[in-house]
Amino acid sequence: VNRDLLVTNGGQKPLRISNVILAAAGTEFISITNMPVIPPEGFLVGPEDEFKISVAYMPSAAGEHSRLLTIASDDPDEPLKEVWLMGSGIASALELNPTTVEIGDVRVGAISDNNVEVKNTGEAEVTISALSWKTGGIFTQAHNPLPVTLYLNDSFSFTVSYLPTEENEGVDDVLVLMSDNTGGDPEVTVTARAVE
Repeated sequence: VNRDLLVTNGGQKPLRISNVILAAAGTEFISITNMPVIPPEGFLVGPEDEFKISVAYMPSAAGEHSRLLTIASDDPDEPLKEVWLMGSGIASALELNPTTVEIGDVRVGAISDNNVEVKNTGEAEVTISALSWKTGGIFTQAHNPLPVTLYLNDSFSFTVSYLPTEENEGVDDVLVLMSDNTGGDPEVTVTARAVE
């Protein structure tokens, strides 16, 4: 998220800005992305004029975050103007149902289809970019075209299929890959056994 902070000289005389300081203490999720270049002697802001400081907030963790911005000037009443930059990070979360697909015994040449529902139970929208098997070659999955974006309480379903051609036992995990996820991709464990 990007926001612009407008600093206005509300006085009757020019104001000399000598520094803009973003405190080292605080969250690294808040940063200045653009502001005027401040020469050693500072720069002047005329009466009722303003300048812009662009701030970015890119949280990689949920919760409240803040960082102190200080503007130094020759204002006789408030030479150090403090502004708290604050944001609230919200997290995405997916709920899989079921988390384990136990297909059981399937005759060679037969097929077993099993549905898995993916629901967004978090506070932020989430984009599912792909489904990926850890091992591959045992099961297949079918689904609507990806990527798909799920808003709060939206759901998405895919089908896990098992079509054995010989007797075997299969175990694999299908990962639900989220393009904007930082906490790990949820997975579904699938087990099955082919019998004659």
